[in-house]
Amino acid sequence: MKFRTTLKLATTSLFVALLSACGGGGGGGGGATESGKSTTSPVGGRGNPGGAAGTWQGPYAINYNTRLVVLDTGETFGLYETGTSVTGALYGDLKGDGSRVSGFLSDIVFSTITRTNVNISGTATAQKSMLITRGTQRLDLSYATNLQTPISVASLAGTYSGRGSSSFSPPNNSTLTISANGNVQLPETVCSASGNISPHPNGQNVFALNLTITGNNCGRRGNTLSGVAYLDPNNQRMFVLGLNGNRTDGA
Repeated sequence: MKFRTTLKLATTSLFVALLSACGGGGGGGGGATESGKSTTSPVGGRGNPGGAAGTWQGPYAINYNTRLVVLDTGETFGLYETGTSVTGALYGDLKGDGSRVSGFLSDIVFSTITRTNVNISGTATAQKSMLITRGTQRLDLSYATNLQTPISVASLAGTYSGRGSSSFSPPNNSTLTISANGNVQLPETVCSASGNISPHPNGQNVFALNLTITGNNCGRRGNTLSGVAYLDPNNQRMFVLGLNGNRTDGA
């Protein structure tokens, strides 16, 4: 698992959560349990999210702010933070039926490298508000109207630098480079990554991310990651979330 807080040209913040092979090799799945809840790892993107589609933001649990992207397929990606520190990721699948929303939402905690899957229910008013109950927690979200204007891949071009960490290495300096045509390079001492970023089919200010782990001495070489990215134009903060093919925190 990798998490980075970086600066682009000393002006733009970037938060990258790359979840791959956390907990060491193996065939995926796994994770911890919470109050008897299942931690098997379903994959989202198999239904119509209805009014839940789009980008959202709002409070989650205590002292967290959440940013959630619900694709037209229902597959859902999110990050949550305290202040300017991103502390966890959300992944799931939302289905809409009128104003009602149901599905599952997994919480991936960076500090403990655990994932817990919980069924959710709630209501959504398209492009206005969404209220989700996840176990004993609530997500009270507002539609992120500032993320609805499409921007070009070229506008993301630049080199981002800062501190990085993973489940198998201490914090280290790292950089991520995006070219004007969307090529992505993430060099590391042992395990690097390269790939591309492109406008997501649903439009808006959301990009599709695809990366492959590289490195001659990297035990995770060849693992692929995919997910989403977006740039918040209000504060020039960029958020990126990529997961392995099984959408687990193990590969």
